[in-house]
Amino acid sequence: FTINFTMKTPRFWSSNNIISYILIPLSWVYLIATKIDGFFTKKTKINKTVICIGNLIAGGSGKTPTAIAIGKIIEKLINKKFVYLTRGYKGEKQEFLSVNRALKQLTKVSDEAILLNEVAKTFIASNRAFGAKKIEQMKEAEIIILDDGLQNNNLSKDIKIIVIDGFVAFGNCKLIPAGPLRQNIKSGLAIADLVIIINEINDENLNLIKKNYQGKIIFAQTICKNLELFDNNKNYFAFCGLAYPDKFFNFLTKQNLSLIEKINFADHYYYSNEELKKLITKAEEQNCQLITTKKDWVKFPLSYQKIINYLDIEIEFVD
Repeated sequence: FTINFTMKTPRFWSSNNIISYILIPLSWVYLIATKIDGFFTKKTKINKTVICIGNLIAGGSGKTPTAIAIGKIIEKLINKKFVYLTRGYKGEKQEFLSVNRALKQLTKVSDEAILLNEVAKTFIASNRAFGAKKIEQMKEAEIIILDDGLQNNNLSKDIKIIVIDGFVAFGNCKLIPAGPLRQNIKSGLAIADLVIIINEINDENLNLIKKNYQGKIIFAQTICKNLELFDNNKNYFAFCGLAYPDKFFNFLTKQNLSLIEKINFADHYYYSNEELKKLITKAEEQNCQLITTKKDWVKFPLSYQKIINYLDIEIEFVD
């Protein structure tokens, strides 16, 4: 049972308010539907290790940077061959594509998949069990890392890692559509083998995690890899298509970058050439430089990639 959000994340998800309370009956419908789906869906077990990097909310937890970091650990410390498997967009149920092939049909490729493919071979399958069975036949893959898929019921996972962003945490702690939760906090944390908390989290949310999860918690932080490319004495025009754009804007401010203007688009947004032209013109008029995320930048045509800069980040584990 999947709900895709191709619009801006509702602001009322961040706090308890009249809209979230009005939508609670629809959250019950969502909960019942997921329970029915879980009951009737048969799990597929494959003979390769499946590591799932998931979260409890709709978008914005840092799953992809974490999946990249976990992949690098596997490569350097364990010396195992691994591939990434992600859902992609608008794919057919029985479709299985490598990112390199799917790039010819860009709308089927998520921005996350393009980033993952820079680290290791990445495959796209809207049906994760079908995709995993395909990878099972490949000798060059010993481990499959799922970017997302914790709530997916048709594929058995060997290791389940839940990523929680300290800035967003659980929002208003309500289920979709009244809040951002894909599943109940207690039931979600109960199946976790490991919890990774990225960036600072307040005591209330940390205590909520510890109340419902007794296992190992790893803390991590977001660090910038290319900050030297940006001049603190210049002004910047920031834009992005993220579930929680304020995370990006606040991070830029913490890097002592002066933001003259901020524009946010829908999560996973595909920019038209005309929109990119308008952004460039607007930045020139205000005598400032455009800055975006790498997640947005990878979808631009090459000509615009040469003009627009992106802030490159990675996850660094504290322990």
